Amino acid sequence: NYWSVAGYALLLFYGSYATACKPSDKAQQLQVEVNARLSLGNAAITIPQDSYYFGCSNFRLPPAANVSFNGNQSMFIFYPGFGILGKNITRSTIQSLAIDYAPIPFSQGVVDHFELYNTTFSFVYRVDGGFLEPDRTNKLFDVAVTKVIFWNPNTTEMVNPVQLTVENATRLAVGRWRVFVHANAIFWQPSQPSWMTINNTAVTLSPRYGGNKVFMMTNLSYSNVSDITVHAAPDFAMHEVDGYGGNVWSRLRTIRPTSTPFRYLVTNADCFDSNNVDQGPVLQDSYFEHSGDDFVDIVTETTVLGQRLDDHTIVVIGGTALWQQSMVSGEHGVVFYNGSTDETLYTAQVNDFEQVYGFENVTSSLRWRLRTVDNITLLASVNWTAAPTWKMTFDQPLPASVTEMSLINSVQAGITHGSIIRNNVFYDGLCRATILRASGASIHDNVFNHTVVAGMIVSYELFCLGGDLRVENVSIADNVFERCGPTPEAPISIVSTARNTTLRNNTIIPGYP
Repeated sequence: NYWSVAGYALLLFYGSYATACKPSDKAQQLQVEVNARLSLGNAAITIPQDSYYFGCSNFRLPPAANVSFNGNQSMFIFYPGFGILGKNITRSTIQSLAIDYAPIPFSQGVVDHFELYNTTFSFVYRVDGGFLEPDRTNKLFDVAVTKVIFWNPNTTEMVNPVQLTVENATRLAVGRWRVFVHANAIFWQPSQPSWMTINNTAVTLSPRYGGNKVFMMTNLSYSNVSDITVHAAPDFAMHEVDGYGGNVWSRLRTIRPTSTPFRYLVTNADCFDSNNVDQGPVLQDSYFEHSGDDFVDIVTETTVLGQRLDDHTIVVIGGTALWQQSMVSGEHGVVFYNGSTDETLYTAQVNDFEQVYGFENVTSSLRWRLRTVDNITLLASVNWTAAPTWKMTFDQPLPASVTEMSLINSVQAGITHGSIIRNNVFYDGLCRATILRASGASIHDNVFNHTVVAGMIVSYELFCLGGDLRVENVSIADNVFERCGPTPEAPISIVSTARNTTLRNNTIIPGYP
């Protein structure tokens, strides 16, 4: 299977983009056959075991009920930005397939040296063979956010203690680059951190690219998803969004392939996300490794800032990728709230949604009024200077009351409750498992090993400033937390908006990540 990945990677380096985007005849025929059979309902389909190259096309599971799709351990290969999408599926089974990308959607190499400045630093590295150079003229690196992840080549474990992103990159020679890092001074100390002294420290540059289209199920309900493997993800690896939910996800894996060249990172962002479903998921018997962000997010609702450009258009600054994807999916309208009074101003449908540049500083000085829960201050102001920026075009003219101080919030399908996370292993990632406004969750019999930013967090959604921010009745029991967080003796973070959280029989093994 991996000879196909290597072959298409070479094609992308030396061939044309148009050629690389073209799906294989075999992949196109597979899509036609699946559409024809699954749309009839009450169907069971097992595809021939093979490698299918979809290029710049998504593989779509059409709306269906009571169907079974068995990938038969096949490999689905995409150009970054595309993946497997399912929509409006209920009481069905999806199983047994793997996903990879060509080219590998990262840059990777060994650091020559670091240079420290007052609040940030730069480094010089040489790109490994088989990986992309971080050139903004390359479509894959022409994005708002590219993460920088340092790792120890001896242990192949992450070493940087906070999320870092690229400020800019300059080519010094073929395959050799100087990268300036955008670092928040709150987290930065003007002395060389110990992880910078590791011999031949390795680095991965990972552009946030693709709008979550890796394995995304929209309005999936009462279904079973099992034995899905993701070898590379330029964004979230697997997630469900909207609808009733009540799905069981079993034996998922985000894991490095055994093929060459050796890769460190598996996923740029989260391994598994559940967002805005009524009944939370069961996530069980799965293995996630080498994540550039959270291993698991169980989330409800996000809020972002916007600025009006004209009667039909606004620019949106910030917001999580799940919020962005809910806009792309076209399932939601948008509700506009007054930033000072929370008064509902207007509801509209989105006609177009695209990422844009040049607005990075447009709201950096805006301040929100304080929002409180039981007299506890949550957020007073946010600087969105480094946040991704999006342009939204609406079907109807926006009223004058929609101004640059408005808060924008996607219409929500449900408030997630009753999630179960059990018997999973989470190994080596930047962040943790998060329960954000998802009450009634049970997290038990899991292993959290080497999660740099805590092991678990029970909280409101960090970008959410509206509605009931409480998360209640969460149970965390019989888990192992090993080398988790900057204070590894306290790997579980429970914020003050949480209520009735139960901790029982968890094992904590210290050791700074």
